Amino acid sequence: MRYYVLDVGIELILRAQERDVCKHWKKENVQLALLGIENQSDIDRDMPLRIIGYDGAAYRGQLTVDKNQDGSFHRNHRSRYPVVSVVIYYGQNRWNRPLKLKDVLQVPEGLENFVSDYKMNVMDLRRLNRETVDQFQSDFWFVADYFWQVEHTKDYKPSSNAISHVEEILNLFRYALKDDRFSIGNIVNIGEEVPNNMCEVLDRVENRGIQKGKMDTLVDLVKKGLLSIDDAAKTAGISTDAFKKLLAN
Repeated sequence: MRYYVLDVGIELILRAQERDVCKHWKKENVQLALLGIENQSDIDRDMPLRIIGYDGAAYRGQLTVDKNQDGSFHRNHRSRYPVVSVVIYYGQNRWNRPLKLKDVLQVPEGLENFVSDYKMNVMDLRRLNRETVDQFQSDFWFVADYFWQVEHTKDYKPSSNAISHVEEILNLFRYALKDDRFSIGNIVNIGEEVPNNMCEVLDRVENRGIQKGKMDTLVDLVKKGLLSIDDAAKTAGISTDAFKKLLAN
């Protein structure tokens, strides 16, 4: 499943040879560049190897063939375009691992001049300056603003500005913070409206946490024989059958 927000996309399926984000930059239907975004909540020493793998696959993808009228094939002669990759890093510690391919490899003496290097670009989201954060014009501003505030003020005052792509931003927060409370299924119950700003989002996250804590306490009391299932269900405001399903989980 892919989620697209801001001027680029956000994809939360991270593995294999697939990018987190792949956005084509075109002008008048002419391909100018390909922008790849990789989301990282943890530091990865081998990230340069992954990036060169993604970029290499994108360059190789430009070597497609076209079919001639007689059924034969020829390599396409369309203009080749650059591939630009950016790693967006959300972690608490500064990125202190290799940024270049050669820094990952153990190059034998005498081969240094023959081994090509490859540099990757890392955007350390928590350590961006405020001016850079406020240059974001899309929903990604809410993410950058959150991490800037937490890093520089040790607090977070949510904005009341409307979010255009709520589910996509929630999934990005869920991934970046490793917090399932930001899942759309947790925040929006059946019949509820989707929150449209960070104030409402955080209210829902906090309330769901309180509700879960209350429910966990009732389940624990029932399992210890200190409370009947009927009384626990009544206190929780759900049916007895629904509470029995909670006990079974």
